[in-house]
Amino acid sequence: MDTDQSHASPTPAANAAPNSRRATRAPHRLAPIARFAAALVVSVGLLYALARHASGDSGLKRLAPNQMGLFVDHISGEVRVLERSGYHLYLPWLQEVLVFDRGARTLRLGPGSSDPAAVDVRARDGSTFAFTGIEFVVRPDPERLDQLAADFGQSFQGPTRFASSAARALLAAEFGRLEAQEAMDSQRLATGRAAAREALAERLASRGLLLEELTTPKPRLEREVERAIDERRLAQAESDRMRVELDRALERRPRRLEILESEQERDRIELEGEFRRTLLDTETKGKQRVAQAQDAALLRQGEAQRRADDLVALANALGEAAERDATRLAAEAAAFEARGPLAVREALVETLARTPIRISLTPNTPAAGGAK
Repeated sequence: MDTDQSHASPTPAANAAPNSRRATRAPHRLAPIARFAAALVVSVGLLYALARHASGDSGLKRLAPNQMGLFVDHISGEVRVLERSGYHLYLPWLQEVLVFDRGARTLRLGPGSSDPAAVDVRARDGSTFAFTGIEFVVRPDPERLDQLAADFGQSFQGPTRFASSAARALLAAEFGRLEAQEAMDSQRLATGRAAAREALAERLASRGLLLEELTTPKPRLEREVERAIDERRLAQAESDRMRVELDRALERRPRRLEILESEQERDRIELEGEFRRTLLDTETKGKQRVAQAQDAALLRQGEAQRRADDLVALANALGEAAERDATRLAAEAAAFEARGPLAVREALVETLARTPIRISLTPNTPAAGGAK
């Protein structure tokens, strides 16, 4: 049974001999391939180094503090912005680093600049006005640096020309929404400037530029239009002044009405007091006059009474005297009667002698048609 097992399975020493011979022959076959590959890599590296040396591209780019770079990988298509200053490595031909100036540029439209023409604006009312000396500040947008490089490359002349032409067109369009008189108003001008700045910023952003600042001076109008605007402004100022005075008068009116009402109330009180004083004086004077009239009436009544008494006494005295005379005359008449008609004649003659008598004779003229 042991003999069968020994013939059926070979011994380990017998199996290991062929395997060791195959393992020894394999490295001898791979060695030439490895050497060829290493030589190929070294050759390619040498050729790449010689090409870099010949082209002057060392694969090392330095960025100053006022610069930023755009890393472009032509194999993978990767594009990224390099904002850190210092040295950056890349593979020439396969990769590249584009350098851009990150500083802002001040551009000017008008006299004294590379674009000396003024910005002419056609106003909404048909008149024209112009801006001279418009200034705006732009700089590259780091977030859209790839767009800037694709459109203009690394030079800033292209972005400058584009920004100037875009500013001229957009300013003319936005300020053209105003009338000439509105362009002279500082508030409306500021509104138009804000709209123009927004439109220009959007237009520049689409090409990789940032608008930092926009300055527009006072527009220059045509002489006739400016004169008409000045006259209208003066008229408006006069109208505003009169409106302000009217508002102030209306504001002062209630106060004036209060003052007038208080003055009227004071006058009424004074008049009532004066009336009461006058009425009191009148009543006092009336009472005094009534008292004086009563006193005068009593005085006159007393005088009349005295006069009446005097007259009565006089009448009594005269009556007594008349009675005495009548008695005397009766006695004389009796005496005369006793003496007779002769005594009467003598007394009559004596009386007539004491009485002056004038006798005038008047001729008797017969009436017309009467007897002659």
